Amino acid sequence: MVANNLDKSALRELLLAPAINHANLVQTYTSRCARLTHEFFDRLEGVHVEGTTAGSTRPPPPRDQRRPRMLQPIPLQSEDGFGDPGCGVVTGSDPYHVLHILLHDVVAKTEQFVVVIVQELCTKGTLHAAIRQGIFRPSATDPQWNVRLARRALLRTSLELARGLLHLHDTGLVHGDFKPANVLLASSRDDRRGFNAKVADFGLVHVLPQHASSLSTDSFASPAYMAPEAFLGKASKATDVYSFGVCLWELLCGRTPYSDAHGVRDLVADLAAGRAPALVWPDGAEMADGIIALGRRCMSQSPADRPDFKEVVEARTYGGNTLDS
Repeated sequence: MVANNLDKSALRELLLAPAINHANLVQTYTSRCARLTHEFFDRLEGVHVEGTTAGSTRPPPPRDQRRPRMLQPIPLQSEDGFGDPGCGVVTGSDPYHVLHILLHDVVAKTEQFVVVIVQELCTKGTLHAAIRQGIFRPSATDPQWNVRLARRALLRTSLELARGLLHLHDTGLVHGDFKPANVLLASSRDDRRGFNAKVADFGLVHVLPQHASSLSTDSFASPAYMAPEAFLGKASKATDVYSFGVCLWELLCGRTPYSDAHGVRDLVADLAAGRAPALVWPDGAEMADGIIALGRRCMSQSPADRPDFKEVVEARTYGGNTLDS
């Protein structure tokens, strides 16, 4: 990421993500931040001058150091007249060459900040995309992917999410923006779903003060997943639980909450009246009673009426639905 300034979100991700380690949280291996300077750009451009070696520089041309500048593109030519022998392919043997290409491609300028966060590779996309693909609903074309298997996939995924969020809470952190789009899926050959779910995106994470149950914040997440008190600037472990309840609804119903004009109007009306936004659960859906009961508890208007993630993980069964079945 390249930015003119480091906002709170970038700093949170940069500082907190490497310290968070759990099987159901996206692992951050390392993170770095640096300010881009004219001297560094001179060094990058100098390596590609004929007769120089990696890391060496030519005398920079006169320029106004007070004005930001972009990197010059690497000349695509060679001494034999056949153009770039690498055909634009980065081999990785020259780190300066790689940096030059990357920073040029993102139109980086001097005086900007560059943030690099190296995380584990999750190749199966987001939970939001998986829901849209119908993974958690019975298949109309594959008789083997029946209601029972769809519910098991939903419950196992829910347990993974609850475990990841429980770990965050046990370390004194509130995610602050939990939703399916912020869950990545890592490929797994040992699971019939083909993935393991991992909570990601820690840009709105809040650190709870010791012995505090909530805090005030001026950062807002995605409205459809926010607890009623979150709209008043309150963040707590219970606000994450509420977001988890909305996620359960989305997993079961297969669509984004409040996604149509009528739903948005209802959401605004409920908030204006001081009521918890109401989602219509599919009562009577096959093998869904326990899921619905849990979701409703998680979305209780009062934070005190919501279960914590320890209860969600340890109870494991809800009305005949088993979270780790």
